[in-house]
Amino acid sequence: MQGFKSKEYVCEIFPWMHYYWHLINDGTVFLMTYLNLPNNIIPATLKKSAKPLDHPMGSPSSYRPRGPLAPLLSRLSYLPI
Repeated sequence: MQGFKSKEYVCEIFPWMHYYWHLINDGTVFLMTYLNLPNNIIPATLKKSAKPLDHPMGSPSSYRPRGPLAPLLSRLSYLPI
């Protein structure tokens, strides 16, 4: 790890008597070239997960009251205004 740290491929953190190292983008590129990985392989931590939405955000079908007043609030939504 000292070699990676001296080349600034990792970020070192030392809280509470333990060392933690985080690989930064330059370190990822270095490892990909060192391991001869093709460019289409991307680490899972850099991939963005696409979550399908059933309803658009803010639609009435996605609103559910939460908390201790939830049963009361859900009944009030049926009352005419």
